[in-house]
Amino acid sequence: RGIRLWSPGKWPDGMQQWGGPQAVQHFRAVIHVPYAPTTMGLFEHAQAGLLQFVPSLLLMLSFAQQGLIFFQGTPLDFVTTGTDTTPLTAEVLHETDFYCSSNAPLFVYFDSFDDLATKLDATDYQARREQLRAWAEWHTNTTMRRWRAVDHYLV
Repeated sequence: RGIRLWSPGKWPDGMQQWGGPQAVQHFRAVIHVPYAPTTMGLFEHAQAGLLQFVPSLLLMLSFAQQGLIFFQGTPLDFVTTGTDTTPLTAEVLHETDFYCSSNAPLFVYFDSFDDLATKLDATDYQARREQLRAWAEWHTNTTMRRWRAVDHYLV
């Protein structure tokens, strides 16, 4: 489709491990298929102003039903085989950071790979970066207030 991509199998500059937000700072966006309820990358990308394209809830459920993805919904899920993994449901996904309405400014959801290609091309990246910056500031301030409250009661 003519979209330049790299994957964890071929990192920039030959890097074969996650290098934090600096590793992807020159990219316009990241395409992320969630594999757990939350990841550090989600927040690192947001703080760096990196827009994230994520499968819609229905597409994630479709991927899971077809056995195309593994989602570690609980600490008891066995990552390497998926043995005893809790079935992925809309309710489970709604409880994750990826499908929580307060985090919606971080993501562009896509319903298919054709929809993804269209959205990659049509997205106003500058406007979305401004939304990301506003969200990141809100998140930082909220988190700092919570930690100050904890410190106040512990110290």
